[in-house]
Amino acid sequence: MSEKYTSIVISTALMSLIFVLFGKYYPVKKSKYQSTKPIGELRKEFWKFDILTLLLFFSLTPIFVIILYNFLGWVSDIRFSQASDNGYLFIPERIMWLVPAIFGGLGLSASAYLKLQKILLQDRYNDYAAYSSLKYGFDADKVSTFVIKFLIVFVTAFFILAINYYAYFDNDKIIISDFFQLTESRYEYKDIEAIKSVDKLIAPNGNVVIDKHYIIDFSDSYKWSSRQGGNSNYKKDTEMINYILIKTGLELKYLEFDK
Repeated sequence: MSEKYTSIVISTALMSLIFVLFGKYYPVKKSKYQSTKPIGELRKEFWKFDILTLLLFFSLTPIFVIILYNFLGWVSDIRFSQASDNGYLFIPERIMWLVPAIFGGLGLSASAYLKLQKILLQDRYNDYAAYSSLKYGFDADKVSTFVIKFLIVFVTAFFILAINYYAYFDNDKIIISDFFQLTESRYEYKDIEAIKSVDKLIAPNGNVVIDKHYIIDFSDSYKWSSRQGGNSNYKKDTEMINYILIKTGLELKYLEFDK
C-alpha cells in the first residue's frame, strides 16, 4: 500500500476512534440540551442555519489564522530584536508560527461560532443543540467546550516552547535553548570540541537527502545543528561558522553524514 493510501486509512481510523471516544465519554443522553422533537423534524428546521453558520465558521477561520500568525511573528521579532543586532542568532523560520496560528484560529472561530448560534437562535438554541448532539452521536456542546479548551492549552504551550527555541552566538558566550528546553544552556567557545560540515541527511521516510549544514559538538556531548527548526540558511551559517573557527582555532571537518 502506498504512503498516500496508508495515511488516508490511518487518518480515517483515527477520526473514527475519536468519534467513538466522544460518544463514550460525552453521551447524547447526558446532554443538558434535550428536545421532544424527532431528529427528522429538527433537521428540516435547522439545515439552512447549519449551512450558513458553517460558511461563517470557514470564513472566519482564515481571518483569525492570519491575525494570529502576524501577531506571533511580531512578538518573536520584539523578543529577539536586540540579540540579532549583537551576535549570530538562529531561530526557526517564521513559518513555524503557522502551526499555533492554525489551531488558535480554529479555536477562536469555534468560540465565535458557538456564541453566534446562541445569539441568533435564542429560545430555539435548546432544540438546535439537541439536534447537533443527535447528528454527531455525542454531546456536541460539551465536546465543543473540551476542544476549545484543548486548543487554548496547546497554543499556549506551543508558544512558550517556540519563543524559547533559539541559539545565540555572541562574542564571548553561546546560549542555546532547544524546543522542549525551558532553561538556557550556556557555553563558552572553549567548550566546542568539533565543527563539522555535513552534506547529506536521512529523511524521516528513510530517503537520503542532500542538505548542506553544519554541526557543532560540545564537550558535554550536546550537538547543535544549523538546521535548528528544520531549515538552514547556508550562506549565513557559513559566515557564522568561519567566525567560530577563528574563535576556537579548530579545523572544519567535512563529512557526508554525521555519524
